[in-house]
Amino acid sequence: MILDLPLCANNSKQTSNLIVFGSIFIVNRLLDCSAALNRLVTSGAPAIVEHRAAVATSAVSSASVVAECVQNFITAMDSLKLNIVAVDQVHPLLSDLSSFLNKLFILPADFEGKTKMREWLSRLSKMGAADKLTEQ
Repeated sequence: MILDLPLCANNSKQTSNLIVFGSIFIVNRLLDCSAALNRLVTSGAPAIVEHRAAVATSAVSSASVVAECVQNFITAMDSLKLNIVAVDQVHPLLSDLSSFLNKLFILPADFEGKTKMREWLSRLSKMGAADKLTEQ
């Protein structure tokens, strides 16, 4: 038997009736579904709705971080190709790239790109601002 019970977020009486009906149904059928009952009573939304929203949010944020990494990488490479080699000009570009690489949680902590960025930032911070990078 399928019941057609419209659920309206603005009508708390309908919502509370649905919760009472669901609770009675679970108790009468001797169902062991305490997690489902808890979700029905506390959040009022199926788990799949919440999980889909979380996945969509993380995918969007992950994609935007990847885009920022690519943008910062291209900017750093272009600056080197244009012979912009002063430490005070290169350090901020690599620092931005490093910060976005660290925000990208799909990469492991020991990812080679992250470790190389840390090494280069360490080297650059030991140099003077007026120093220039050379081919060596």
